[in-house]
Amino acid sequence: MLTGWVVKEEKLYWFEEGVQLGLEGDGQEIFDPDSEGWYWLDGSAAGAMASNKEVFLDSDGGKKVYYGEDGRRAGGEVIRDGLEYYYEPVTGAMVKGPVILSDGRKVFYDLETGAMVKGEYEINGKVYYFNEETGNKESETDLAADGSAESEAGAEADGSADTDVGAEGGLAIETDEGVRIGTETEADGSQKSTTGTEAAGSQESTAVTEAAGKPESTAVPESAENPESTAVTEAAESPESERNTEFWLLIDGESYWYVDWTRQGWKPELPDYEGEEIYDAVSDAWYWLDGRAQGRMASDKLVYLETQADEEGTIGKWVYYGADGRRLKGWSEDKMYYFDPVYGTRAKGTLIIGNTEYVFDEETGMKLSEKLIAGFEAFGLTCKAEAGKEYQYVTTAEKGVPVVGTAVFDYQTFVSDETHAGKEGYEWRQATVTIAFDSWWAQSFGAQYAVLYGLDYYNFKNVDVEEVPDDIPEEADEIESDGEKYQIFDSFEVLGSGWDENEVAHVTLRYECQVPVDYDGMVIAIYDAGNVGEGNKVLDRLDERSLLFRMK
Repeated sequence: MLTGWVVKEEKLYWFEEGVQLGLEGDGQEIFDPDSEGWYWLDGSAAGAMASNKEVFLDSDGGKKVYYGEDGRRAGGEVIRDGLEYYYEPVTGAMVKGPVILSDGRKVFYDLETGAMVKGEYEINGKVYYFNEETGNKESETDLAADGSAESEAGAEADGSADTDVGAEGGLAIETDEGVRIGTETEADGSQKSTTGTEAAGSQESTAVTEAAGKPESTAVPESAENPESTAVTEAAESPESERNTEFWLLIDGESYWYVDWTRQGWKPELPDYEGEEIYDAVSDAWYWLDGRAQGRMASDKLVYLETQADEEGTIGKWVYYGADGRRLKGWSEDKMYYFDPVYGTRAKGTLIIGNTEYVFDEETGMKLSEKLIAGFEAFGLTCKAEAGKEYQYVTTAEKGVPVVGTAVFDYQTFVSDETHAGKEGYEWRQATVTIAFDSWWAQSFGAQYAVLYGLDYYNFKNVDVEEVPDDIPEEADEIESDGEKYQIFDSFEVLGSGWDENEVAHVTLRYECQVPVDYDGMVIAIYDAGNVGEGNKVLDRLDERSLLFRMK
C-alpha cells in the first residue's frame, strides 16, 4: 500500500497505506522520514501540502509554526516580509522574548508580533537598545517614575551591555545535599519525562502524564505567608548595586523564567525532559517550569520530584503547584490534601497535625479520616488524681529545701445555687484541693505550693505561663468542643491557709468553671514550686510528681 507523497494537478498530497491524510478539520501535520521534515496538510485545500503558511498547533503547550516555500516546517532564523523571526529548531515553535542566537547575539523578539526588535524597546520597566542592523542587545536604561530615562548601563568591551533585566535575589536549587545558591537551573535528579516523542506520520502529542494511578489534585492553595508572587507580573527592579540576570517575563499571558537571557525549563533537544523546579527569591517561593509547555510556569499541577522529601533525608516526593504557580505548603483549600510546610511533600499514611490524627491515602494523598487527639495525650500528660483520695505532694520550701506533704481533691458539679447563676446548656464544675504539711522541714523552713488551673485537656498548648496570683476575679474565657467555640466563666481563690493546733500547715484552693454540659476538659494542677521560673512554659513546670485533676 502506498505511503508517501502523491502529485495531483501540481499539488502534493500525503498518503499512508493508501489512505489520504489531511482531509479532516483544518488539516494535519505529518512527518516525512525521507526528508526528515514536518509538513502541513491543509484541510481547506483538500489536504494539499501547504507552503508559506502560519499555523497554530496544540502540541508543546500550544505553538505557532511556519511552513516555508518548500512546505517544510521552519526551524531557526526565518525572514518573512522583510522581518526576522525565530522558530525553535526541534519543535518549530515561534519564540518571543530573549534568545541567544548561534553566533552569540543576544536578541529579543517582539512580545506581540514575534519579529526581531531593533532600536529601543521597553522590557519590564527598562529601555533596551538593540543594534539597528544585527539586533544585538547593546545597552539598557532604567526608567524613572515619570517614564523618563534615569541611568544607562555600562557597555562591555565588545559594545554590548551585560546588565540584564532581573528580579532581586539568587536562584536556589534544591539538591540531595540541601539548597545551593547560584545561577544554575537544573539540579541532579531533576524529574524527566517518560512520555513519547514525535513519531513519523503522526500528529505531535501534547499529553503530559503523571504517574499511573495518581490523578492530579485540583485543589487551590491557601494564601501563603510569603510576599505576593511576582510570577505573573513584571519582574521587580533590582538595586543598582546588583547585576542580576534572572527575571520573569509575561508572554501571551503566560510567565516564563529567564537566566542569562535564556529561557529555563525548556530543552526540546532532550526528548525525555519534563521541566524543572526553580526558586524565586523575590516571592520566596518555588515554581515548576513545564518542559512540555515550552518552559512556562505551571499552575494547578502535581509533579513528582526526585529531591529531599523530609528531615530524614528521604528522596522522592509529590508536590503541588497552585493557581498562582507557587509550590503549595500546608492544606489545600478544600482541606483534602496536606503538603509539608518545609519540603512541600504531599502527605500520605498517618500524620498528626496539631491535635488531630489524619489518615491520607498512600497513593493519591487524599484525606481519608481524621480523629481528634487530646492535647494532654499528645504531650504525654496524665490526669492521675481522683476525688477523695490522698496523694503525696512534693514541693520546695522557700530556701530550696524539698518538702513532702499530702493533697486531697474534692469535686462537685451543679447547675446553679445562690451564688452561681445558671445558664442554659451549661453547668458549674468545682474542684477544691487541700494541701497539708506536717513535717519538721515545713515547720522549720516553711512551705510553698504552685498551681495551674484552666488547662484544657483537649486543646492544650505548651504556652508561656506566669505565676498564678492568689486571687483573680471571675472572667470570661473560651474553649473549643466538637469544632464549636464556647464561652466559659472560671475563677480561682485561696479559701484559707495557716497552721492548726497540731502544727500542721494547711492551704485550701478552689477552682470553679461554668462549662457546656458534658464538657470534661478543664484541668487543675498542683506541682513543685521549685519548678517555677520566669518566662518558662507549662511543660517546664509539670513533671511526673505533679498532681493533675480533670474535672469530669
